[in-house]
Amino acid sequence: MIGEEQSFEERRRQQRLAVSFPVLYKVLDEEGQTIEKVGGTAVNIGGGGLCFRTDEELSPNHVVAAEFRLPESTDEVVAVGRIVWCRPSEGEGFEVGVEFSWLGWRDEAAQQALSDYVQSKKTEE
Repeated sequence: MIGEEQSFEERRRQQRLAVSFPVLYKVLDEEGQTIEKVGGTAVNIGGGGLCFRTDEELSPNHVVAAEFRLPESTDEVVAVGRIVWCRPSEGEGFEVGVEFSWLGWRDEAAQQALSDYVQSKKTEE
């Protein structure tokens, strides 16, 4: 029997890369108000989404805006997406899965740059 996590993995359109870097994020609540910026740590990333660890439990389907820097880059990435799932992390806190709806920095090539970064690291493994 295929577990829930395996099924989710198979549905992903983009490869994921295990990472660890700081993530600042803001969540929009039901009224569209921005909740204060909070810090977390990336667990994995791909061209289509991000998983990060945080101390707070977040509700699926809320919109989140995240800011982070990829390793080996000085450019800050800004991503907007929908929280797809939130589950207790191994240890403390929660892991949050976000599906990107917008990704950028100062040029139009952010999506491709992120995808290329993940692909280049996968081929090095």
